[in-house]
Amino acid sequence: NVRAVPDLKEACKNATLLIFVLPHQFLPRLLPIIRENVHPTHCRGVSLIKGLDFDSKTKLPILISKSIEEAMGGGFKCGVLMGANIADEVARQNMCESTLACEFGNDEWNEKTRQLFDEPLFRVTRIQDVSGTEACGALKNIVALGAGFVDGLGLGGNTKAALLRVGLLEMAKFCTTFFQGVERGTFLESCGMADLITTCYGGRNRRCAEAFAKL
Repeated sequence: NVRAVPDLKEACKNATLLIFVLPHQFLPRLLPIIRENVHPTHCRGVSLIKGLDFDSKTKLPILISKSIEEAMGGGFKCGVLMGANIADEVARQNMCESTLACEFGNDEWNEKTRQLFDEPLFRVTRIQDVSGTEACGALKNIVALGAGFVDGLGLGGNTKAALLRVGLLEMAKFCTTFFQGVERGTFLESCGMADLITTCYGGRNRRCAEAFAKL
């Protein structure tokens, strides 16, 4: 059901839903083109981009979904999809789950967007906390580096468990310090604790850190 369209203008012409899955540094160049070609009043977005941007003056973290909303203008809303779903396992059709965080203004649009992603082997639940969900998707990779160092140094399961516990607390503290509307329950969703666990045991960042520690 996927068709490649090399022309960006044609690909997003009159689109009512945009799914952002690309390195965020390409967004500033592409968003003006996208903005001019999507449906003028009924378009929303979902970002799968992992990471945070930073304000060049204040040095404070900025959510990529918020940067997208500002660039698109016109009241455009962007949700996020994050969760415990390592790509190669999704490709092998192993069961996994994910968290869709969005608030598109009415329950019908929210539910229809969730249903677009939800499958028997890819279970999607929806919450409203976009900020907490998106930040978790970035911060868990930092904790995963620590998990890889623990594994590479052979420090054992007890140490790794302690790292994950403290890491989750630090993620929550960071989110509530820098972003508004973050809900504590978000950290118990797939985008929070579950994603942290799977990334600290099977993710690329963990493997890279383990290899580095063994050098």
